[in-house]
Amino acid sequence: MPSFQTAGSRTTITPEGRKIVSIPVSVTDDTVATMPTTPTGMRLVSSEFTNRPDGGRDYVFTYESNGSAPGDAQIQINGQAAQEPIETHPKFNGEQGFGTVSDADLAAMRASLSSGSTPSFTATGLDLTAAQNLYALMLKGVTNYYTASGVTYSETFDETVKPNLNELCSVDRPPADAPSLREGSNWLQISLRANKIYEPDTETSFWRVTREWLASGPRGWNADFDIYE
Repeated sequence: MPSFQTAGSRTTITPEGRKIVSIPVSVTDDTVATMPTTPTGMRLVSSEFTNRPDGGRDYVFTYESNGSAPGDAQIQINGQAAQEPIETHPKFNGEQGFGTVSDADLAAMRASLSSGSTPSFTATGLDLTAAQNLYALMLKGVTNYYTASGVTYSETFDETVKPNLNELCSVDRPPADAPSLREGSNWLQISLRANKIYEPDTETSFWRVTREWLASGPRGWNADFDIYE
């Protein structure tokens, strides 16, 4: 028996930017309806029907944007501020063109703060300036500073091939839409999740893959040794 598309097609745009289109089709008996033409750039994700009292069926075919193009990515960014010891600030450890406070001079500062004496620094030049600036902050009671911590970026794409777990724990190039990091920082892939999703019209499956990266500090993940590939 013939099937015919009825009025009432519905289009939804999710907050993540994914497009969902629901198309109603009816048949006059209990046979399977002919699927409507798939909207461009979309795939069928579900079909359902209701039996009518007259013996016919009302179908709803739901299509979703395939999510495989760069503009279709679902993106999430997380970050927070955390306290770190003031002596680890980039201006005291040789970063950004400033001097480096040596372990000996740092120990001298702590000893002088305990005893009330004046520290004797061994550094010269920029290193001495860095030690003097750090000691001035410590005298004022500054012991910590806030810095970005646990900054993560994740993307979700639809892919035809099962992802390779060897990607994990590797220093990766920054994804195109990732937030900018300070010079010298980079990204480490820390998570990979994949869901196998069935396509009812083609009777095949695809993978919805989420990858997550963690930002490094100002010196990068392999600053002192090639720990990560």
